[in-house]
Amino acid sequence: MKILIAEDDTLIQKTVCLKLQKEGFEVIPCNDGKAALEALQREMPDIVLTDMMLPYASGLEIVSAVKRITEKSIPVIVFST
Repeated sequence: MKILIAEDDTLIQKTVCLKLQKEGFEVIPCNDGKAALEALQREMPDIVLTDMMLPYASGLEIVSAVKRITEKSIPVIVFST
């Protein structure tokens, strides 16, 4: 399962990525909203975890893009740190 993680706080991103990789998930880390939107189109993840406040594109913009860009229903979890 491929998980896209959009988080601009490096420590939080690394912690979440390491935990998920340890559990056997393929992780696509993104440091900002622009990178997340690009990765979303390129990678077509199975689930998206996104921070609400990101540089260049917000978590809500990412949610909208998931609904607009993808043909399959991709779950999105939005969090705030």
